[in-house]
Amino acid sequence: MEKIRTVIVDDELHCLSALKQLIAKYCPDVVVSGTASSVREAIVKIQDVQPQLVFMDIRMPDGDGFQVLERVEYNDFEVIFTTAHKEYALKAFEFSAIHYLLKPVGRKALQEAISRYTGYCNTHMDMSRKIRLVKENIASGHKKIILPVSAGFEIYETADIIRCQGEGAYTEIFIRGQDRPVIVSQHVGHYEELLVDQGFARVHKKHLVNLNFVSKFMRSGGGYLLLSDGSEIIISDRRKAYFQQRLKDFARGL
Repeated sequence: MEKIRTVIVDDELHCLSALKQLIAKYCPDVVVSGTASSVREAIVKIQDVQPQLVFMDIRMPDGDGFQVLERVEYNDFEVIFTTAHKEYALKAFEFSAIHYLLKPVGRKALQEAISRYTGYCNTHMDMSRKIRLVKENIASGHKKIILPVSAGFEIYETADIIRCQGEGAYTEIFIRGQDRPVIVSQHVGHYEELLVDQGFARVHKKHLVNLNFVSKFMRSGGGYLLLSDGSEIIISDRRKAYFQQRLKDFARGL
């Protein structure tokens, strides 16, 4: 089996060395084919090596990782950003289907990142589109989301998501104006973490709803919601108080 050709870009040499050692020890399917410590070096190295995967530090002395991705001609690779700076809007990377690792990088987090890469490497979206989207999301407060589907990736406005319904390891995402849900291979808790700040509330272990689409709260039958698309969503007993408070807070913010 051919190994995943990788380049590491990091201006902190001890971090670069540590990541290289972790890959060698715990990621047998990955080979580090080159390293760089600046924007200029990274562009040259990526052009030369033409990797499948790049571990990219965000901050560098002569710029940032975004500049590398904007300037390099060869772009047929995926990126895993690495950073020690939590002030970056890291949730924007998740919205844009770009993975990241917080320094110091540990074995488990690294292996999960590689596993995630192998899961989506066959559903490639032009990296320049992802970078444009992550920048938009950092600036605008996560208004768009990339959903990885079997045929690739699809981009949606978060405001158009009516609800998410968990089905085991998968989630059905119902979009305004679409007859069928988008099915993604992520549990509904993942989307709860992403969307809770966008006016969504988890009302049941299987159901995450956009409060903008709630038409009625019915107390009969144990309690359920009527959504504007006609859906009836059960509210679990232990989430009723939470939902009512979320709805009050949401109404105050309108």
